[in-house]
Amino acid sequence: MRLVLLAAMAALLAPLAAQNRTRLEVSFPSTTTVYVEARLSELKGFGLTEMGEAISKEIDLPDLGKLVEQSLALKLSDAEVRALASGTRTVAVGVLDITLKGPKFQIVIEHENLKALDASLAKGLKEGIDTLAGAEDYDGTPIYELALSLGETTADDEWGGLRMDSKVRSWLAEQQFYLAIYQQHYLVLASTSGAVKDALDGLAFPDDPAETLLGNKRYLEAIAQYKDPVGLVFVNIQTLITIMERLGGDKGSTLTMIWAEIMRGDPEQARFIGELLQYQQFKSFAGAVFPIDYSGGGGGAVRMDARLTFHNAPGWFEALRTPPAKPLFTDMLPPDALSVSSLSLQDPAAFYNRVRGFFVGRAKEAGQADLVTAMENGEAEAGVEAEFMNRLLSHVQGGLSVAVVAPELPGGAERRRRRDYDPVTAMLIGIKDVRSAERFLFDELLETRLGDSLKEFLNARTRVVVEGGVEINISEDGKNAHAFVPTEGAAGVLVCGQAQAVRRILAARASGDVLAKDKVYQQTQGMIWEQSVSWQFLHLGRVLSLALAAETRPRGGSENVPSQEQPRDDTEDDHNALRRLEALLRDTVLISAARSEETIYEMRVVATGWPTGAGVQEVARQFRDAGRNQEVSADLHEVRNAAATYVAMKGAAPKAVGDLEKAGYLRRHEHAVDPYGNDDSAERLYVLAAQTAKPDIRQGILLAYQEKPGLDGRHVVVLWNDHVLTLEPGQLQDAIARAAEGRAVDDAVYRDELPPLHTRVTSRNRDMAEVPEPVRIVQVKVIDDDGNESEILVPEDRVMAATEEHLDAAEEASKDE
Repeated sequence: MRLVLLAAMAALLAPLAAQNRTRLEVSFPSTTTVYVEARLSELKGFGLTEMGEAISKEIDLPDLGKLVEQSLALKLSDAEVRALASGTRTVAVGVLDITLKGPKFQIVIEHENLKALDASLAKGLKEGIDTLAGAEDYDGTPIYELALSLGETTADDEWGGLRMDSKVRSWLAEQQFYLAIYQQHYLVLASTSGAVKDALDGLAFPDDPAETLLGNKRYLEAIAQYKDPVGLVFVNIQTLITIMERLGGDKGSTLTMIWAEIMRGDPEQARFIGELLQYQQFKSFAGAVFPIDYSGGGGGAVRMDARLTFHNAPGWFEALRTPPAKPLFTDMLPPDALSVSSLSLQDPAAFYNRVRGFFVGRAKEAGQADLVTAMENGEAEAGVEAEFMNRLLSHVQGGLSVAVVAPELPGGAERRRRRDYDPVTAMLIGIKDVRSAERFLFDELLETRLGDSLKEFLNARTRVVVEGGVEINISEDGKNAHAFVPTEGAAGVLVCGQAQAVRRILAARASGDVLAKDKVYQQTQGMIWEQSVSWQFLHLGRVLSLALAAETRPRGGSENVPSQEQPRDDTEDDHNALRRLEALLRDTVLISAARSEETIYEMRVVATGWPTGAGVQEVARQFRDAGRNQEVSADLHEVRNAAATYVAMKGAAPKAVGDLEKAGYLRRHEHAVDPYGNDDSAERLYVLAAQTAKPDIRQGILLAYQEKPGLDGRHVVVLWNDHVLTLEPGQLQDAIARAAEGRAVDDAVYRDELPPLHTRVTSRNRDMAEVPEPVRIVQVKVIDDDGNESEILVPEDRVMAATEEHLDAAEEASKDE
């Protein structure tokens, strides 16, 4: 938690331009295990500042200014605190090592100007504040020892929902850190003073990086093909494995021991599996690097790559490698597909034989014949021996895709169920020869245990419909379907899955309106590789839109009528993150792909239509106003209760909230104040609508409202019968006019009288409602006419009656016998 808090201060800083910078890698040792760097100045389009502001409305996250003021207890002016929180250029975080005492870390921040913080640290040390335990001069730069009080951890602490063991708690309880400021532009924070000194040496002599991360050949090799990315994550696999071996105390076999523990079986077999994976070969990795590039503007795009390079590739890597190909079946899928996942397998049978042969061969070489026998027995039991699998896979070519598409929603305003909005799924498999594959499918495959799991989608007892000139076989219940779609010559595609998805796919193919021609999909081309082994497409905006539609679906009947047992509150849905996220990510598409070469495995993730900083800022404001609406709702309930008391006691309606305060019925002034008034730097009170001489307070008549609209341009109002609504300005004016005439708002829902207040369970008194005491069960011995004893369980509050009922039932049963 300590590292998280210290790193969070860097993540929430507003970026400024950085020119002629010293590369921060020179401040980290060559053996750094994990290195993360972000040039915040070039990530401005991400809207990091706005996103941080939005999150901080819900969670009070620390930034550099807060940590300096609150944790270090340094005295800075408000302007200096703001400058600290907004002056960061680049942030680098590294895990230097992991020992039995915990991880050793380092944070380096390149800042616009740290002069104020530098002076404040010197002054604080001189004044003897508790958070500065001392300082050491290092070539003219003071290294401060910090005694940060970030909270104690206890045995009951939980972090992220997981209970922490004593070792983790002892790591997080560490209070000693070291900090230095170099040339008033670089802040170095680390868990040891030695790390700070090494970082200062690197910053002082950047042209001599031999002992730094820039002197690590594996690091340079990993980032070589990426030209100055704006952010990256580097994992030094070799160092990480070495650390694990050292912590395990058994160099060379630690990971094998871990695998044996996971398998919890024959230790020799576990050791064989561990050696089969050849984890030692991972030491030859150049490292895993995840660089990030961003282009802002109206259609922002983010790209993240991962590149893993073997110097000595293990045998399994070659066995699993397959040649890349273009994304499959995009000329058949609907243009509004929600997601698509494809796997390219040009020759599935050869792939199967290669992988199976690798395992069997290595097992026999290692004398693990039992593993081979167990595998073969399992295949035989499932009816999918090697010979059968070869015949099965010989019908497949190209690969397969799983497509998820939006459902066809019923039109009009008819009532819809939530499950009507569930996406539908289908699988597409490339087939060499359609007729031959169909015969094999029904004559052989469906008769095996593997075939049993497929009968839901592939059933001989079907009804047939035609879509786009292709026969679709639909199951008797109408839920699932399959179709063999011819392509070129004898080849084709097997489409199977939910019937609606199969029909939509074939309809798109027939019309030519397909994903490959979709404008959104075409915009992603050129950012992803033309050919890859695996490929995934996700239209995040469509997924969120469908989820939001399900939440706000049209309903009929009584579903539109709020329960009279609990008044309606329109602000309860303000914190629905779906609505805000859907607005923010409506045009966002994610595409990922993977490919491999002889010694290289690469992955790439691209996000197009990424929201701009302005878009994130707008959503941040909406989250802020959603919180305000919750406060307004609570205030208006208090105003309504006070107003009802006023009418009961004085026989007339109040004119203003001030009347409620003067009478003592609204006890806290803050309940009379609209929190949106802060925008005008002036207090703004809620307004009471003009009423008839003695209003019927049990009706849905407007009582109080906001003078100016808030979230989504709507006014939050409360009715006399305690409903809280959000009204458009025009609707509010109509409600005001009706209130003056003693009429309810123009909605039949709110005209009904509510039951007496003391009989209603609301959100505010639900927890106080009486909970019935649980009925206790007791044990009673029963002796029948023959002297046989037995025991029965009966409720404690009716022992005699329940016992007699049991005896009567037993007597009746004996008569029947």
